[in-house]
Amino acid sequence: MQRLPHSETLTSLSIIRTHPESDPRSAISSLALFTITRSGRCEPAFDIEHHFFDPTDNQADILRGVARSIPMDAVVLIRQYPPLAPWMRDESDAAEPLDPPTDVQFLARELDTAAVIGFEVDDHELADAGLALGIHLPGSASTPMHWRRRATLHAQAMWVIYCAAFCPLNEQRALFAAHIAWGAIQRVRERAVLK
Repeated sequence: MQRLPHSETLTSLSIIRTHPESDPRSAISSLALFTITRSGRCEPAFDIEHHFFDPTDNQADILRGVARSIPMDAVVLIRQYPPLAPWMRDESDAAEPLDPPTDVQFLARELDTAAVIGFEVDDHELADAGLALGIHLPGSASTPMHWRRRATLHAQAMWVIYCAAFCPLNEQRALFAAHIAWGAIQRVRERAVLK
């Protein structure tokens, strides 16, 4: 497989929900947009946004707001969850003629000028990918507050998986080194704000 350079602008989007996406009770609890903009060969600029929501917030409005925050020319990474097996579905859902669109489908329609890459990845793969950047993701036994906070960590770990799949090794190393330096600066800034 031929490796390609990192996209000029890439946004890794992590959406944390209260229940699995296919569950009608599912609501977006938090989300993070991790945007990487390249200027020059391997000179990335990083930006991260993290938002929290109430279960009463309109899900479609949240996703439309996300779409407006994504640069027009960006490649968008988003975690895609496998559909429920037929035996796991609620029988009352059988009367519904059409399932609502998944987050990936919804955003693909809203972002008709951007490439949307939805991929399935489990929590262990995300945790392993995060370790490449020194990121430790909370485990499945974590408190709900930790689950809400992990959106930023997921978004960064998904970017690691993208780089490992699509970028040449020397570019991966340069991008990851730049990210580690950026992360150190972010931590210093956060500590300064807390003082």
